[in-house]
Amino acid sequence: MSKKNLLIGMPCWDKLQWYNVMSLFVLASNWQKIGLENISLMLIPRRNIVDGRQLVYDKFREEKEYTHLLSLDDDVAFQLSDIRRLLEDDKDFVSGMYKWRREPRLVNAHVDNKPIVYEKVKNSGLIKVTSCSLGFALMSRKIPEKMGEYKFWRKVGAEQDVNFTKALVENGIDLWLDTRVLAVHAGEILIGEELKIV
Repeated sequence: MSKKNLLIGMPCWDKLQWYNVMSLFVLASNWQKIGLENISLMLIPRRNIVDGRQLVYDKFREEKEYTHLLSLDDDVAFQLSDIRRLLEDDKDFVSGMYKWRREPRLVNAHVDNKPIVYEKVKNSGLIKVTSCSLGFALMSRKIPEKMGEYKFWRKVGAEQDVNFTKALVENGIDLWLDTRVLAVHAGEILIGEELKIV
């Protein structure tokens, strides 16, 4: 198994969510158990999330010791097994699912500009998508090697991360959604299994 060095890039607003911090704590305590050689956290407190995404992508592109980038929003929580599964998927781009706050029956990806309904795809394994958000996505070193420099939009808006993934597709990079991975998005009711971070 090749060495995997993970950069976790997290643009955030003024504060972190407790469940996000707990997810990071569990990962920081157990990263070697899931086959990682090293992990680093890049926390970007910015008022403009687009600037934060730009700084994260540029660091990953420039610092080639990182084999993978976990793009993580500050309102998303995950379990250790979710990271293991995304790494085992062995794709250049793979995202876990999380539900939209405004429309919880939908998840964070599209096929041909149509939103994906959670109940229709849950536990279906890997599915190919045409666009995706970056709230819980794992990218390999091949992404910056193929894309080179990329400029995120310079205004706040939900489309800035989706446009990045559309650019990946335009450059011949497949996008995958692992429907066995369901992260917790802020605004959801944290009960039962979703509260169990380990």
